[in-house]
Amino acid sequence: MNFVVLSGQEYIMAAARQAEKNLGWKLHHHYCCQPDIKQLFPDSIAAPYIRACKGDFVYSDIHPRILSAREVDNFAGFEFNAIKMFDRNDSFYDEMNFSERQEVWRLMLGYWVAVFKKCNINLAIFEETPHQVIDYAAYCVAKVKNIKTLIPVRLLPGCGYLLTGRISESVIAGGQNDFGNFSSKKKTKEYYDEFTRKSYFINKNLFWDQTDDSGNISDSISYLKSIAYKIFNVKIFYTYLNNFKTFESDQRQKNVSLLNSDIHYLRFLYEKSKIIYLKHALRKQYNKIATDIPPTTPFVLCALQYQPELSTCPLAGRYACQEHMIAYLADNLPEGWTLLIKEHPSQFVSSYARYGQAFRRSSFYHDILENNENVQFVSQNISIQSLIDASQLVGSEEHT
Repeated sequence: MNFVVLSGQEYIMAAARQAEKNLGWKLHHHYCCQPDIKQLFPDSIAAPYIRACKGDFVYSDIHPRILSAREVDNFAGFEFNAIKMFDRNDSFYDEMNFSERQEVWRLMLGYWVAVFKKCNINLAIFEETPHQVIDYAAYCVAKVKNIKTLIPVRLLPGCGYLLTGRISESVIAGGQNDFGNFSSKKKTKEYYDEFTRKSYFINKNLFWDQTDDSGNISDSISYLKSIAYKIFNVKIFYTYLNNFKTFESDQRQKNVSLLNSDIHYLRFLYEKSKIIYLKHALRKQYNKIATDIPPTTPFVLCALQYQPELSTCPLAGRYACQEHMIAYLADNLPEGWTLLIKEHPSQFVSSYARYGQAFRRSSFYHDILENNENVQFVSQNISIQSLIDASQLVGSEEHT
């Protein structure tokens, strides 16, 4: 069995090592995050992930193949998602036009076509559902070429993971994070039953960093204190200093192609500070328009997804822009019903400020209210479980 691994995570690489040792499989390509992992697979291609995300394949002796028009047509059904996914790499300046996105997309397809053919690949193992175009290209080539794929789907802590053979496909197995014993469906159901009963305490336990950060960013004094903490905390400050030497970015620079972009760490920090400020402003805006009292009329609950995230792209397809989903739901409401929208709390979290524009323009919420009838936003303080129980229907793009 010849296989590639679209990951550099230790637990997946450990599984790859066991597959070589115990099953006689051969690893031909993986992402290299640590030197010691590269040494474990000296005969395989160790791809620097950030460079691969920008379409830079000079690390490999396998050159991208120029696809014929007929070959390109085989991937036409995947192209919309791929073009949209480049938003992740063009979030600071929004300058990467359709032609450049299409060119890099086809370059990535050509690379994986060449890799799979030269190495006679039978299996592609992914870290999770593809988030970046480079991974999505590998997935698409595997599907067109009838090459098996294996995609672990992470669950909440304690539930391990689930395994699937394709994006949004039925689960084929479930297991622990170390690829060990499979967990039962009964255990997963018991966990989610307990989660529903004690949702508040479990949320505070699992997502304390997000809930604390989200609260801080909504309050100016706490916001400034959090910044001061990061500046004067020795461990965090050392990390910042070290990043001046080691920092790499998958983001496109202004007036520079994605392939040739190399954003300096100071520029990245500057752009990130602007995003944090925008998140702060968006949170204040949301709090002003959000109601603390759910409607007394029948309502459909619309739970927004954090962006950018796999739940919107690639999984949501043409509804990757969530305002389109909202418009669709609002247009199809029965008379007298309300569409109640709750923003994803992570959308306001400053530690998730990697991407430009926060993927919410400054007028996002007001535009939705202005362009749609019978639509309300609901406060972040109201439990999502209680809203689900009170709603007639829950609408969302993918899993929440």
